[in-house]
Amino acid sequence: RQDLFQEEGILILILDAIDKITIIASQGYMVALVGEESGQDWEIISGYLYQLLAAVIKGNHTNCSIFANSHRLNWLFSRLGSAGEGTGMLDVLHCVLIDSPEALNVMKEEHIKVIIALLEKYGRDPKVLDVLCSLCVGNGTAVRSSQNNICDYLLPGRNILLQTQLVDHVSSVRPNIFVGHVEGSAMYQKYYFEVTLDHIEQVSHLPPHLRIGWANNCGYVPYPGGGEKWGGNGVGDDLYSYGFDGSNLWTGGRETCVYPMNSRPYIKKGDVIGCALDLTVPIITFYVNGRQVNGSFTGFNLDGMFFPVL
Repeated sequence: RQDLFQEEGILILILDAIDKITIIASQGYMVALVGEESGQDWEIISGYLYQLLAAVIKGNHTNCSIFANSHRLNWLFSRLGSAGEGTGMLDVLHCVLIDSPEALNVMKEEHIKVIIALLEKYGRDPKVLDVLCSLCVGNGTAVRSSQNNICDYLLPGRNILLQTQLVDHVSSVRPNIFVGHVEGSAMYQKYYFEVTLDHIEQVSHLPPHLRIGWANNCGYVPYPGGGEKWGGNGVGDDLYSYGFDGSNLWTGGRETCVYPMNSRPYIKKGDVIGCALDLTVPIITFYVNGRQVNGSFTGFNLDGMFFPVL
């Protein structure tokens, strides 16, 4: 129905409504008439209008191409830089850049500066990073001017994108079981579990990477998604977890090859990975389809409780 919305003029009506609400809100008419609290409702209504606009153009090249000119892009970025309208506008901008690659040719340095400024305004918002990614590649081809501008204005003096390989998403799962070493306790000291990989697929430009092992509740706290400590910890990314990816042992963010493999992903469909924990030594060992790998973790701290994690 998106084409129908444009033919019937709904798209233009939404844009006009956004302009009128912006004027009403910026000049303080509603605040003066109905008070501060009701006046703030205009920002909420404005946010809904941006969501509606994104829904009308998402995935539709014809509708997105309306914004692929300097006049409309300047309109978008003027709204993007205004207070209270950033997050909704990011959805609209992302749709335009993805579904109307010609808009990339109209982008200017000042546009990219506005987006980078949003990182400081909203923090490491995944939506902002998605828009920056959209600027870098169009139709599978690198957009060098945008890439160079992002590097020039974003990287100096900042550490947001200085990693060599940014990971799309990190998540951890674990069963509700904790084991540990307590003096004088009758708790058993040796444990073993297995993980069988039933299905694997690549959903982004990065090959899937799976690590399996043991972690300690004294320090291992994964943070999937955005927010505080954005980026997430995986098994072996800190000193409180010990993992195996099918070829390398991982702890403290460092890898040690113990089972050489030529192709990725190292753990393939049907593989069975075994993880043994012996708290009497202590030692953690791993198995691939029943064969023990030539490497292990020993001498680690026994404070806290251990749990299986992948």
